[in-house]
Amino acid sequence: AEIFHEPRLSEDLTWIALTLVPWTLFQVWAEHLRARQLWVGYGLLQSSVMLGATAIFMVLAPLGQAESPSFFVFAIVAASTLLWGWDFLRNDRRTRSFVSLRSSLHALLPLRATATSMFLTGTLFMVMTWSDTLMVGYFLDTESVGIYRVAFKIATLITFAQFAVNAQIAPQISAAWKANDRAGLQASVHRVALLNAALGLPAFVVLAGWGDFFLGFFSENSSDILAQTDLLRILCLGQIVNALCGPVMYLLNMTGHESAARNTMTLAVLVNVGANAGLIPILGLEGAAWATSITMSLWNVWALVAVYRKTGIRTLIFWR
Repeated sequence: AEIFHEPRLSEDLTWIALTLVPWTLFQVWAEHLRARQLWVGYGLLQSSVMLGATAIFMVLAPLGQAESPSFFVFAIVAASTLLWGWDFLRNDRRTRSFVSLRSSLHALLPLRATATSMFLTGTLFMVMTWSDTLMVGYFLDTESVGIYRVAFKIATLITFAQFAVNAQIAPQISAAWKANDRAGLQASVHRVALLNAALGLPAFVVLAGWGDFFLGFFSENSSDILAQTDLLRILCLGQIVNALCGPVMYLLNMTGHESAARNTMTLAVLVNVGANAGLIPILGLEGAAWATSITMSLWNVWALVAVYRKTGIRTLIFWR
């Protein structure tokens, strides 16, 4: 809390620490539902839904309790984890006989290299996703963090459809690659590229052209947030590159090239942290936005090239 010059964060950090274990199980449940192709359940278990529910509770709760939103996150995640346990016991308990821990660990050994790379990729992606926000909090103040996150979340509307599409294409990539169906995989990726472009480009034009309209929803005649139209436009640049490059990380992970995905994220984290550290003290919030957009563009293009070199799959809409 002292690092971010905000002593009141201590209580929130305590609640968040308690949330980590149930939150991890919560994510496992979400991926399990995706593997079963239960898309509605998978969608409901995303973090945006969780944070939305938290926001609703904060609005409805008494003012004194709403000052600690992390408590609501902990309560919702813990309750959801209990639901996961109930769902597992009711529907997904396949093995009726006892399986020893030794046998279970032995069965996982062949997967250790793949699992380790994917774990590191996911961890590095999380670090990269939040490093800009954390460094804004360190170099600037909490009000700046709030303004930056509002602009960032608005910019992610460009890739809103991409999330839904990628949720379904991941198992399709794995199945097509295993069946050596390169033509089918290329056709699926091209359809995804068309959909991402059809939805992402109009969203980019609207947000870049009328950003002040959307920012206005989060202010009451506040000149501070309405003045961040350029900030929003900078963030939109990175998001549109992300949308147009397609599901490059899924392609690397689902085709046996997890180490390439890990290396891509390692490079992205180093560039992102360095760019934020160098640009935020000079340019403020726009420095964080430029660092984020440059990094997002870099790792997407880097991964796009890696996908083509390793699989021959082309992910750009105009690259046939």
